[in-house]
Amino acid sequence: MSVLSLLVGTAVTLIVYRLSRKLDFRTRIHTWGELRDVTRRFAAEMHDQGLNKEVILLNADRYEKDYDGGNRFTRHGYIQVRTEFIDVRHDGLALMTFPVSTWRDASGRRVLDEADTQDENVLEVGFVPFDWIEHIDPDGNDYKNAPLVYVHFRGPGRTPFKSYSYHEPNSVPMGPRDRPFYPSIPGLGIRRPTRTQAWSEFWRTWKSDIKMRKSERKARRQLGDASAR
Repeated sequence: MSVLSLLVGTAVTLIVYRLSRKLDFRTRIHTWGELRDVTRRFAAEMHDQGLNKEVILLNADRYEKDYDGGNRFTRHGYIQVRTEFIDVRHDGLALMTFPVSTWRDASGRRVLDEADTQDENVLEVGFVPFDWIEHIDPDGNDYKNAPLVYVHFRGPGRTPFKSYSYHEPNSVPMGPRDRPFYPSIPGLGIRRPTRTQAWSEFWRTWKSDIKMRKSERKARRQLGDASAR
């Protein structure tokens, strides 16, 4: 092979690679736009009609095989996670997980770790990237009358959240439609669980679930033995 042929081949490879990158980016941006539009529509209905803000995150990697409306924990994580809608961002969803306690340390700074004085609870809000989401069904299904988000649980410890932020529990109206806005608390920062912490919690949950299922099987056997007498 001549030097010229090698150079031409390399140039063609680079051109194809760059074109594929552009196409991949366009596809991603288009998909993000579709997911944002669906989310904005059901969020507007929730706000205008005073509906429950519940949103169900379904584990896309378990859905076809395991989904029956239940929520058994396996090595692939939970099959569903219940959240409440907070906001839609340019690249994903912000969903409330649960309230968490905050404290004031000796300097008066607000912190998450237990300190001198307990302060009011705040909202922990999980971020779900659009890149992890396969589909959003705003109408729910025969098990759940709430929007369903089919998402890959790619967060550390098999969770659907990439990171967590902290927000004031009381919303303020924002925009022409008085959309509820929950101000963030910058001092508490953004939490990105370490893999060690997340997987430690995962294994504790899995072991606890296995223990619970063994107890349930034992109780059923005892009940069956008692019925047979």
